[in-house]
Amino acid sequence: MPVVEEDAGESPGLITSFGMFWRREQVNWNHSGRLRLFGYQAGDRRRIDFADQIGVYLLHDGARTVYVGRVSKPRMGQRLAEHTRDRLSGRWDRFSWFGLRPVLNGGGLGEAAEAFGTDLVVATMEAILIEGLEPPQNRRQGDGMTGQEYQQAIDEQLQERSAMETMVRMIQERNSI
Repeated sequence: MPVVEEDAGESPGLITSFGMFWRREQVNWNHSGRLRLFGYQAGDRRRIDFADQIGVYLLHDGARTVYVGRVSKPRMGQRLAEHTRDRLSGRWDRFSWFGLRPVLNGGGLGEAAEAFGTDLVVATMEAILIEGLEPPQNRRQGDGMTGQEYQQAIDEQLQERSAMETMVRMIQERNSI
């Protein structure tokens, strides 16, 4: 099972979950309530909200990484949303993230471990760079990537808005005939 039990004694590693090359346009940055970053694991359609994740993120323009950032407070979603309005707003269309808070059985996020050994930190830094930058001369993934990868799930409000726009367009086309 990809989730961590609330009372598990063993640490899953430094990076507990990550998402690669998520699309900016599939997040509702103008959400009227709390911003959400939904993801799911392959084979499991249960949606997890990673907006309160902590860790490292990369902003990409196509396949090129244009910015690296970090969040040490539970505000990954908020920090990414700030980049939709700051000097980087027009420079990125995808993002990757590497989180330290584990996914719990109930679907929420647990607390990040407090301490890690030097070997684990170095291996994890290498893994993040290999995964995020995809250097052509690296033939394997980084050894420190023990977390579970999550695929992006589109915010349902964006799906509803898209469906409504499609219906309006169809009605307008039908009326113009």
